[in-house]
Amino acid sequence: MTPDLARRLARAYDSLPKLNTGVAGVADVAGVAAVARYARKPQQLRPLRPLRAKTDKAEKRASEGVAAALDGVADAIEERKALLSCPEIYRDAFARLNHQKPFSVSAEEWNRVVNDAGLFFDAWGKEAADLEWTAGDLLDVPREGRAGGLIWHLCGEHVAALGPDHARLSDGRVIMRGEGNQ
Repeated sequence: MTPDLARRLARAYDSLPKLNTGVAGVADVAGVAAVARYARKPQQLRPLRPLRAKTDKAEKRASEGVAAALDGVADAIEERKALLSCPEIYRDAFARLNHQKPFSVSAEEWNRVVNDAGLFFDAWGKEAADLEWTAGDLLDVPREGRAGGLIWHLCGEHVAALGPDHARLSDGRVIMRGEGNQ
């Protein structure tokens, strides 16, 4: 308790013992028995430094390798987009599907879908764009109980007719637009 606080308490409550300052048995030489004073420095806010995970050189090289690999994938997708002959609105989605196998499908199914997509865009790409079929309507990957886009329903068959809300396949099946997205 600071002497100042003790004095204020003593004034407020007369029953409290009086505060004695100084050291017992020492004469007041050059202010030794004077009232003790505490000088506190004002607290200052210091700027925070961003936390960084400590990594060793092997981890740093590995992370640089991952970044380089991701840059390589992005470059490969851009190169693939430039080579595709489908309408512009489908190029990015088709290039990604062409370059990256979705986790939820087998390699055989993915190869078949990439082939079906190429054949579809060669035959019906412009008409699909004119009928405002989106990249999702055509190329959405089947997942979580959803059937996927039109291309995933082809299973090696060809589109015989394409309308604004459905596609009729060469085997007679009719696939409604958005069926895979519901």
